[in-house]
Amino acid sequence: AEGRLDAGFAPDLIVSDLIMGSKPDDPGGNRYVGVAFCRKVREQYRLSCPIIVLTVVAAPQVHQDVLQYANQLLVKPITPKELLIRVQEALAR
Repeated sequence: AEGRLDAGFAPDLIVSDLIMGSKPDDPGGNRYVGVAFCRKVREQYRLSCPIIVLTVVAAPQVHQDVLQYANQLLVKPITPKELLIRVQEALAR
């Protein structure tokens, strides 16, 4: 996804997971790569499109960190119908 953003692609909406595995440039092995991705979307790419993050993490501090950059945080499991409703609502704003 970041490669497309580097190329100038501007999405209407981003749906991401919070836990995506660690990146090679993250020696600490931060499991919450989704927070860094959302921050990069907002600060480096300067995109204002809605961001919906999916997670199984229940920690309130992690939720606060995510919501600094994302518009919505959905805790899994989530039905496809519910996700579709949230996507449609985000795009309608």
